[in-house]
Amino acid sequence: YNYDASLIVTTRYGCVDTISRPLDVTPNFTFYMPSAFTPNGDFRNNAFYGKGLGITEYELWIFDRWGLQLYYCKEEGSNVPFDVKGQEGLSALCKWDGLLFGRPVQQDVYVWKVRLTDVFGKKHSYLGRVTVYY
Repeated sequence: YNYDASLIVTTRYGCVDTISRPLDVTPNFTFYMPSAFTPNGDFRNNAFYGKGLGITEYELWIFDRWGLQLYYCKEEGSNVPFDVKGQEGLSALCKWDGLLFGRPVQQDVYVWKVRLTDVFGKKHSYLGRVTVYY
């Protein structure tokens, strides 16, 4: 979006001056991923998910140390789930609960991979580790 921003000042003697400049307001893009979570049922830090703004497409993979894929999720289309004020992180669709076939995974370090597209159409890839604690 483009706006004209103006500043008008008046001295105590009545002198007035104005300055105007064009202002470009572009959407933000940010992405963060935690390094650990505790899916122990205490309703605190029970799911693993990234937080971000300005994301239009999102894919998340979780792998064990041998490369076995434990989890996959893809969210695309609307940017709303990422940018709604007051919403924590991404939509609930892409939150890993630490389960594999309905059973908790063991306490260990797992590898995650994220591919996403931002609101500018740029593609990003991230790779990291997450520790599961109980």
